[in-house]
This record gives sequence, C-alpha cells and structure tokens, in this order.
Amino acid sequence: MVHHVVFSPTGSTRSVANHFHQRLGGTFTDITDPDTRASFDPDLRDALVILSFPVHSQNVPRPIRTILRSLETDRLVMNVTYGGYSFGNVCEEAVRMIGPGHVKGVTVTPVRHAYIDRERPIDMSCYDTLIDMVRNNAPGEAEVPRGFKNPFASFFEKARTDFNIRLSLDPDRCVRCGKCR
Repeated sequence: MVHHVVFSPTGSTRSVANHFHQRLGGTFTDITDPDTRASFDPDLRDALVILSFPVHSQNVPRPIRTILRSLETDRLVMNVTYGGYSFGNVCEEAVRMIGPGHVKGVTVTPVRHAYIDRERPIDMSCYDTLIDMVRNNAPGEAEVPRGFKNPFASFFEKARTDFNIRLSLDPDRCVRCGKCR
C-alpha cells in the first residue's frame, strides 16, 4: 500500500504530491492544517510512504521534523521542494531523523518561492523514473542529494521565515544582478 503525506503551505508541493498520488494511487493525507497534523497516525509500517514537503529557510519545516521522528515505516520516498535558491542539506537532515536505510527515493525540485510572485512550472515527467521504480518495488537505499547550506540558516529560523520580504520581480527589467536572492 502507498500512503501519501503532504505539507504544503503555498500549494506548490501539493502539486508534486498530487502527481505521485494520481500515478501510484493509495491514500492521501494533507497535514498542512494543524488539526489534521495533530490527528495524523505515524504508524505506517506496512506502507510505502511518499512524504512531500517544502524547505523552510534551508531547514526541514518544524511540522515535518515531528512527523519524521515519529514515523514508523521501512520505505520512504521524499519529495522536497524549494524556492530556487538552495535546499541546503535538508535531505540528509531528514534521513537522520527517520533513520538510515528507510529512504528508497528522493526528489528535489525548485518551485515558486513563497516570497517571490513568479510562477515556476514543474515538468512532472522528471518524476517518471522514480515512479516506475516505486511501481516495480525497486530495492535499495536512495542516494541522498546535498546542497549548500548557509551556516546561519539554523539561527533564528522561524523569524527568518516570518519576516522575509516578499519580492515582486519584473522579468522584463531583470539584468540578472542577483540582488533579489
């Protein structure tokens, strides 16, 4: 059985989770709502869990940390989305929380950043190989990607997320100076 669990405050991550759900079937739980999250049963020992979540300031979001530390499954696929700057070492941190040997697949996808008003289309075909592997019960542990994590990313994490400035970019005037990053 496949159980999809998604945390998606902006909706971008939910689109990836929906794609996996449409292709693989199974049950679907959106834990974005705190009440749903509070009633979530982490005992999914007999299920392949597809966990989809965004990166928050180069960190695993607090609600996902709680889920990962209590989740009981031997097979986990993680769909990690990030705003295009860097996903840091979120994948490695998540693996440490769930424990080694459980992660069977990882995707890392740049999506629309929460603070930038610009859509970033997702090519859903990039997930086909992993979806086929899941369908065929491919054994083994996934290679976990690692990005650059700012050494200050963990300091004042919640404040950095809460007080970031929303940027509005005009692509016609962009000179690629990088200041918006």
